[in-house]
Amino acid sequence: MTRSFLFLNVDKTEMLILGLKKRKIAPEEISVNFDHGPIKQSSAARNLGVTFDADLPFSNHTNNITMIVYFHLHNISRIRPFLSVPDSSSYLCNL
Repeated sequence: MTRSFLFLNVDKTEMLILGLKKRKIAPEEISVNFDHGPIKQSSAARNLGVTFDADLPFSNHTNNITMIVYFHLHNISRIRPFLSVPDSSSYLCNL
């Protein structure tokens, strides 16, 4: 990584152990260390907008998407009286 001038930011790096609950190794048994210190373990990680959970149920991702959609629907309901019917239907279809 140093040849291409890339550096690992240990403060922002997290480790996620994926797998079934039955077969997964206990998190206490795994530790990864780099030059500047250990990498902390996380129960969920976000990559390209998708939140992965350690057991892959995607509950964090579903809750996050639900919260975002509720936020947008609430904002649409606030401006709905000022929009025409075609504009509001177009706006809802693009959501």
